[in-house]
Amino acid sequence: MQTGRAFPLFFDLDKKITAASAFRVSLVFWLIYSFVYLVLKGENVDYFGFENGNIAASVARGEGFADVMATGKQQPTAWMPLLYVYLLAGVFYLTGIKSTAALWMLSLIRCVVLAGGGYLAFKIGERFGRLQAVVCTLSFIGYMTGFSYIMVSNIFTEEWLMAVLLLLLVHQFILLFFNEHVSETYAAIVAALCALSSPILLAVWLGLFVIYVATGTLNHLLPQNWRAISHTTIAWKPTLVAIAAIVVIFFAWGIRNHYAMGKFIPLKSNMWMEVYLSNVMSQDGLLWKDVLHGNHPLTNQAARAAYMAQGEVDFLKAKEMAAKQYLADHPTDYLRKVARRFINAFGYTDMNQQATDWSEVSLKQHIRSLMVAFIPLLALLINLFTYRLQKPALTVMALVYVGCIMPYVLISHFSRYQFFAMGLQAVFVGLAFCIFVHRIQTGRFFPALISRKSL
Repeated sequence: MQTGRAFPLFFDLDKKITAASAFRVSLVFWLIYSFVYLVLKGENVDYFGFENGNIAASVARGEGFADVMATGKQQPTAWMPLLYVYLLAGVFYLTGIKSTAALWMLSLIRCVVLAGGGYLAFKIGERFGRLQAVVCTLSFIGYMTGFSYIMVSNIFTEEWLMAVLLLLLVHQFILLFFNEHVSETYAAIVAALCALSSPILLAVWLGLFVIYVATGTLNHLLPQNWRAISHTTIAWKPTLVAIAAIVVIFFAWGIRNHYAMGKFIPLKSNMWMEVYLSNVMSQDGLLWKDVLHGNHPLTNQAARAAYMAQGEVDFLKAKEMAAKQYLADHPTDYLRKVARRFINAFGYTDMNQQATDWSEVSLKQHIRSLMVAFIPLLALLINLFTYRLQKPALTVMALVYVGCIMPYVLISHFSRYQFFAMGLQAVFVGLAFCIFVHRIQTGRFFPALISRKSL
C-alpha cells in the first residue's frame, strides 16, 4: 500500500533515507536528548535497575551472582536473568560500582541500543513501504521520548533494552518467514539474547519457532488464503543452531543454580513471587506499588529477614505453595483478576502504580495510559483489517505482541511490564498512521472535504 504524495518534500526525502541513515540520525538524537535530560533532571544515581544493580555490584566485586537484596550477605541468587546484570557488571567493573561514570557509560550504551531500535523499526516498516519505514522510525522515537522518565532516566531499569530485543526477535522471524537468508551466527545471537534476558521473550521465540516449522512443513495442506503466512522452505541450519544455543544456556545456568542453590532453575527463580503478589496479596490483580513495596524483600524488612533466614529457594517455595493454594481455592476470583489485568494491558494501563481517583490523574497520564494499551491495540486491529493475511510481517508482529503480553495478563501486570513491548507498539501505530493518511488522500475518509484530483 502506497500513501500518495500529499507531502512532496517529505516523500522525496524518504527515498534518500536508508536504515543505516536512520540509525545514524537516531543515534545523534538520543545522544543529545539523553545528555540534556540527565543534566536537567540531576537525579541520584543509586538505583541502576534495583535488583539488577545489586547483583551486578556483587559480580563486579568478584563475589559472584549473589546479594540480590543488598543485604551484604553473599547469598547466591537466580532472581534476575543474566543479560542485563552482566551488562551492568561490566560497566561497574570498568567505571566503578554505581558511580557517576557508570551512569554516563550506561547512558551511551543505551543511546546506541535505542538507535538500533530505530534501525529495526525502519527495517520492519520497510516491509510495508518506504514511507512506512520512516514513519515507524519516527513513531519509535516519539514513543520513547514520550516516556523519558523510564527510557532515558538514570533509574536504569531494563525497559529500553527489552523493547529493542523484542524488535530484534520480530526482525529475525520476518526474515525467516520471507525465506530470506539468516546466518547461523545471527540466529544464535538472537536466540541467546532472548534466553539470557527474559523467560517470556524465550517463550515467544520458541512459540514462533514452532509456528515457523509447522507452517513450512504443512504449507501444501493450508487453505490458499492462509498460505500467505507460510513459506516454502525451512532454514533448518540457523534455527537448529539457535535451539542449540538455548539448550546450552538453559542447562548451564540450571546446573549452576543446582550446585549453588540446591535447585535446578534454568532461567530465573521468582515467577511464583509474581503470582503470589498479584493474586494472593493484590485485591484486583494488579501489582500496585503498595503491594510490591509491602511484601518484597528489597523494600520490606520482615520479608527481607525471611528471605535471609530461609534462603531464596525456600523463601520462594513458600510463596509458590501459597499461590497454588489460592489458585485451587479461588479459581473464579483468579479469573476476575485476569480480566482486570487484560483491561490494564489492552485497554488502559494505570501509570500511577497505585489506586487513584481519576479526577486526580493528569491529562498527560491519561494519554500515556492509552498510548501503551488501547492505541496500540487499535492500531494493530486497523493493520490486520487492512492487510489481512497478505503481510507475513504483520502476522509475525501480531503473534509476538500477543505472546509477549498475555503471560503478564495471566501472571502479574503493572505499567513497567507494558513498556517492554513499547517498540513494537510504536511500529503498529506508525503503520496505522500511514493507513489513515492514505485513506484521507484517496477520499475514503472525509470525501466531501478532499478532492481526489487534488491529491
